[in-house]
Amino acid sequence: MSCGFFYILMGLFAATLTSLLMSFPHLFIVALAGIALFGTISHNIAIAFHEVKDREAALLTFLFSASGVQFFGIGSAFWGLLFSFAVSFILNFRVRK
Repeated sequence: MSCGFFYILMGLFAATLTSLLMSFPHLFIVALAGIALFGTISHNIAIAFHEVKDREAALLTFLFSASGVQFFGIGSAFWGLLFSFAVSFILNFRVRK
């Protein structure tokens, strides 16, 4: 019940709240969004590094994807995934033999 009341209240003041948030500097909004993502990022990194055999691939995926490099007009997220699959395959193939 209280959530519904809060949503109605936010709907009534949405224009005022939006204009207030738009008056903040762009850098402040970006910093606030980054701070809001700390919990999600730290949780996902902890999950990625939990398995010992996949730590190298997880680290290289994170670093490659965060670097922002582009090859052939394709972004770093794609290349990070492709690179991590290759590293994971090479490391796990070596372990199986």
